[in-house]
Amino acid sequence: MLFRSAEQQQIEGKVTLSITIMPDGSVRDVRVVNAAPRGVFEDSAIQSVARWRYKPSGVIRTNVIVQIDFVLS
Repeated sequence: MLFRSAEQQQIEGKVTLSITIMPDGSVRDVRVVNAAPRGVFEDSAIQSVARWRYKPSGVIRTNVIVQIDFVLS
């Protein structure tokens, strides 16, 4: 099921991801840890988080857990 279809059906959900934050603040190694419901929001969450930028820290931070909530408003 695609995100747009889920929106039309008024389905909400959440995706938990593990990411690596690089020294320059960019995000790498995005992987799904958990998703509810499965097969709905994972691709949208991965694409969004991969574009995130954090404040540069000069160190690599691995296995950072983030949760994306898909909530209708």
